[in-house]
Amino acid sequence: MFDPSSPRTIGYHIFVEPEGDLREEMQQVINSLAHTYGGPAFVPHATLLARITASSETEVIDKSRVLARNIENFSLSLGEVCGESSFFRALYVKIANPEVLHGYHNSANQMFGLTDVNEYCPHLSLFYGNISDELRREMVEEVGTRLSGSFDVSKLCVYTTPGAADTWKKIAEVPFG
Repeated sequence: MFDPSSPRTIGYHIFVEPEGDLREEMQQVINSLAHTYGGPAFVPHATLLARITASSETEVIDKSRVLARNIENFSLSLGEVCGESSFFRALYVKIANPEVLHGYHNSANQMFGLTDVNEYCPHLSLFYGNISDELRREMVEEVGTRLSGSFDVSKLCVYTTPGAADTWKKIAEVPFG
């Protein structure tokens, strides 16, 4: 069972990552919040599929390639900044057009034989940590509307993710089509 307050995760994750200026802007926000509030720094990303168990990296990469063949380039837009009392959702920006990722997430679940434990919520995290509601409100106010815009997505990024966020490692980038 997944503990939402735990700073550790298991298995593999498939992310989509912003590119260009928006990526740099998001990375600066993530790094600044991590430094100021004592959380881990991580790469800006939206999770397509989490906590994948597989017998090998090769299996995850091969299935990701099959999945990516059926995906066309798409664009995601940033929405509202908010947060939850969950380590990996302490502070994030919602995807304004989540329906784009919902279909691909469902396909990924089928590909890997997984079922959602929680409702899938497309977002890009800005801060990981167990923080008070008061601090979360301050952080939302601080970040506010600083992040806006959209970004194109043309590949899946596959990570090995056992443990804490600062130990995650990208093992493949799989282009669409």
